[in-house]
Amino acid sequence: MLAKVGRLYLIYVGITDFSHCHRSQCCRLHGTVFPFFFSVPRVAFSYDCGESDLKFQARLCSIIRSLLRRCCIVIHRRTRIVVTNIIRLAAVCLITLLTVGLLQTDQDDPLNQTRTPSALFAEITPFEMEMRLNTERICLNSDKNCPDVPAEITYRDADGSEKRLTVSIRTRGRWKTANCTFPALFVFFTPGQTRDTVFEGEKMLPLTTHCKYYSRKYERYALVEYIAHRLYQLLTDHSLHSRLLHVTYVNTDTEQSIQRYGFFTEHFDRLAARTDKVFHREREIDLNKTIPEEMATLALFQFMIGNLDWSAYRSHNVAQFRDLNVITTPVPYDFDFSGLVNAEYAGPPAILQESLHLKNTRHRRYRGFCWPGLNWSDLFKRFQRVRGDVFAEVASTPGLSKTARNDVKKYLESFYEIIDSEKKRRKLIIEKCRQLPDPTLQ
Repeated sequence: MLAKVGRLYLIYVGITDFSHCHRSQCCRLHGTVFPFFFSVPRVAFSYDCGESDLKFQARLCSIIRSLLRRCCIVIHRRTRIVVTNIIRLAAVCLITLLTVGLLQTDQDDPLNQTRTPSALFAEITPFEMEMRLNTERICLNSDKNCPDVPAEITYRDADGSEKRLTVSIRTRGRWKTANCTFPALFVFFTPGQTRDTVFEGEKMLPLTTHCKYYSRKYERYALVEYIAHRLYQLLTDHSLHSRLLHVTYVNTDTEQSIQRYGFFTEHFDRLAARTDKVFHREREIDLNKTIPEEMATLALFQFMIGNLDWSAYRSHNVAQFRDLNVITTPVPYDFDFSGLVNAEYAGPPAILQESLHLKNTRHRRYRGFCWPGLNWSDLFKRFQRVRGDVFAEVASTPGLSKTARNDVKKYLESFYEIIDSEKKRRKLIIEKCRQLPDPTLQ
C-alpha cells in the first residue's frame, strides 16, 4: 500500500501499530497536544519532500528522532486558512511530529548492513579457511562466564589474494559445551575489518564444528546437519542460510593443525532483514498469529528428518520472526538430535520416550497440529516437488563416506515412501496430528 501524508514522506507498506496519546508525558516528549505513533521498516520509508524542514536528534540504540522544525510557523506564514484547513494541516503536523523509528542508513548501521546480499551465503561450494587460536583457552564449562578467545581467520579471495581477519570466539550450546572437546562456536568479527571481504556486513556467525577430534563420525554428524539445513532451504525462504566450510584449525600454542568440515549459519538478524521481519523472543508462540501452511511445513520437515527435539509452540530450537502485521513465522535450527544425523549421543526427549515408547531417534513421529482447513495434499506436493533437489544435495555434499551417504539417502527415501502412499501418510501423519489448544489457541 502507498500512503502519502502532506507530501512529506512515502510509506510503501501497510501501516500497523497505529496509536494516539494525549497524556502529559507524550505531550512533553513531542511538543504537541495529540501525538500519533506508528512504525514502519526503514527500508519502506522515504521522504517525498520537506526533508529540509526536519531536524534530527542524536540517535540512541540505532534510532534517530526526527521532528518538524516550524510546523505552526509554516501553517500561519504561508497560507490564509479557514477552520477546516487548519484542522487538515494540523493533522499533517501532528503525524509528522511523531518519533519515527528511522534506523540510520549509514555504513555503520548493523541492520542496514544485514539487508545487503551476503557474499558468504551466495555460494554453495565449501569455503576453505584457516582459523588460528589457542584451543586450550576454549571454555568447556557452560556454567562459567568465560572470556572470549581471540582468533584469526585467513582465507584466499577469488582473485587469489590473502585475507586476514581478527575475530573472537565463544562456545555455544549447553550440551555441546559440556560434552565436546571442540564445541560449536559463535564467531564475532572485529568492526571495520570485514569491509571488502566475504564477511562484509557480518557481526557474528554461528559455527557448527566437529565436536570431537578422535573420531571422524562426529565430523559426519556436522555434514549431515548441514544437509538438513539445505533441505529446509529448498522448502521455504524462511530458513537459515548455511555455508559449508573446510577449516584448518591451528593451535597457536603447539602449532599443530587439524582439518575438519563444519558450517556457518546466518545470523537471525540477517534472516529478519532479508525477509522484512523482526526477530522476536518469546517463550510461547501465539498460534492465532501464525500461518498454518508454514507451521505444517515446519512440522512435516521435522518428521522428514526424524527430529523430535523441537517445539514451535514453546520456541524450543525454533526462532520466531514477525512481520508488520504481527504474523509469526517459525524457523527451525539445531538438527543434530534428528534421526537423519543419527548421532550416537542423541535420543528422543525423555517425556516422549515414556509416552510414545520411542527407543531411538530413527523412529519418526509427526508432532504438528491439526490445522482446520489445511490442504494436506498441497503440503505433501510441496515436498514431492523438491524430491530431486533433496537427493542432489545428499549426492553433492563432500566429506561423507559411501556408507554414510547411503544411510542418509535411505532414510530420506523412507520418508518419501510414506508421503507417496495415501494410506501411510494418513496413518502416520494426518491421523497423528495434535489437536490445537482450546479455546484460544494459547
